[in-house]
Amino acid sequence: MPPVTRTAKFAVYFKGLDRKVLEGKEGLWYQLARSQGEITRAANQVLSALYLVKTGALSHPLKEGKLVPMKTLAWAPFRQKDPWVPFGDPVYTPGRAALAAGNLTELAGLIYTRLEEDFKDIRKGKQTLPTFRTVPLPIRADCIKITRDKDDLQIAVSLWAGRGQPRVMLSPVLGRREHAQRDILERVASGVYKHGSAKMYKDDRSKKWMLSLSWTGNVAEVEGDRVAGVDLGLITTATVAYTTTAGEEA
Repeated sequence: MPPVTRTAKFAVYFKGLDRKVLEGKEGLWYQLARSQGEITRAANQVLSALYLVKTGALSHPLKEGKLVPMKTLAWAPFRQKDPWVPFGDPVYTPGRAALAAGNLTELAGLIYTRLEEDFKDIRKGKQTLPTFRTVPLPIRADCIKITRDKDDLQIAVSLWAGRGQPRVMLSPVLGRREHAQRDILERVASGVYKHGSAKMYKDDRSKKWMLSLSWTGNVAEVEGDRVAGVDLGLITTATVAYTTTAGEEA
């Protein structure tokens, strides 16, 4: 059976940091929220610029006499040197610290994919140009390191650009019922599974910081041909019916 790629989502806390480091306008939580706002504004501007280029309302940049590919153009506003400035001013203007280039390439990929998926429906009038309400902090795979520290799993993420920038140390918050996700992280830490990129964001409801991590690994195929269906009802709490993959009652 070929490897599968899935996503694990769980809450995280900031390992080894007290509230003096986390809270306030100089704290890490504020910096993370500010970075989310900065990339959300930038993403919406880049998305609009790419749409205008595709429709011919904005001139398509050239390089060596050839049109710059749209995927490359999605990254161009985030370049440190000679960025593309579609509306006259820089699109990405971080306040205290810029995201690392690798993480910004993840953001550019998200913007490009969003436009490509929706463009046909936009042109047909089935929907309007989408906007990002909040963009999670993108983290490229090589900016993530998952290890085991004694009895705890530890996730180190590199967010900021520049040498000497400290990694943000995270620990997953996994309850008793989240044993499957714990098992996935254990396998990633041991090298059985490989992790991909991640997204970090603050959940509006729980007010907790969350990490959405992609992973790839070989999953054992279930033996047998029986499947179960569960019907949740108002009178009867749950009804379970079994059948085979051939459609025969079991």
